[in-house]
Amino acid sequence: MGSQKDITPSCLKIWKPLACLDERSDERIALLFLNSESHQPQDGALHEKRLKILWKKAAYKALVDGAANSLYFGTSRNQFIPDVISGDFDSVKPEVLEFYKKKGCEAVHTPDEDETDFTKAVRIAVEKMTTQPLKVDSIVASGDFGDRFDHTIANVNTLYTAHTLTDVPLYLLMGQSLTFLLTKGKHEIHVNTGLEGHWCGFIPFGQPCRSVTTTGLMYNVSEEPMEIGGLISTSNEVAAGAEVVTIETDQPLVWTMGVKSTV
Repeated sequence: MGSQKDITPSCLKIWKPLACLDERSDERIALLFLNSESHQPQDGALHEKRLKILWKKAAYKALVDGAANSLYFGTSRNQFIPDVISGDFDSVKPEVLEFYKKKGCEAVHTPDEDETDFTKAVRIAVEKMTTQPLKVDSIVASGDFGDRFDHTIANVNTLYTAHTLTDVPLYLLMGQSLTFLLTKGKHEIHVNTGLEGHWCGFIPFGQPCRSVTTTGLMYNVSEEPMEIGGLISTSNEVAAGAEVVTIETDQPLVWTMGVKSTV
């Protein structure tokens, strides 16, 4: 196995994380709405402007268990009809599930407790993308991290699982933050939509990185080791005038960034 320095330019991965919210882009997405106890019609996944933008870009729309309650009670329920509702159905109200089934929505019961409803929803989306003529540029999971740290870590764990299932990027869009997994290699993150918030960070979950190099940030690193309990990057910022951030890493990193509150 070659060292990180041996990685060729052909391995460069391009990311356009906020294309899903950029009304000027032609991004096509698979949209997953996650269950959250803190959903309210005016915030998170159900922010009206955000919802309309995401829905318009979605070639596939799925609700994860109790997220169906938020869509049903928080919006004009006949305006937003998903393709699939999935989960163990311990949160969705029976009348809500029945309403969407009558509208032609497929209900997929996933009782397996070894995986979260989010992970199982990703598996369903990937299956739909491989068995149907469904072309998407990314999978966007929208919801709210809320006040449950274990749920937050479970969502990050799903990023790692998803990497084993598909090459299609998976973005976690939670409130005013967007998070995704950078695997080993070279990455180019486009940050020029005007929708980016002021902060960003990158964190080595799971195992240490022996060498991380970045450009385009206020606080760059050069061939630095990073690990939980050692160096991590939080409260960083994109450098003034930069439109692209590059990261080269020898092990996976979780990238997270702010999203403006106007969208």
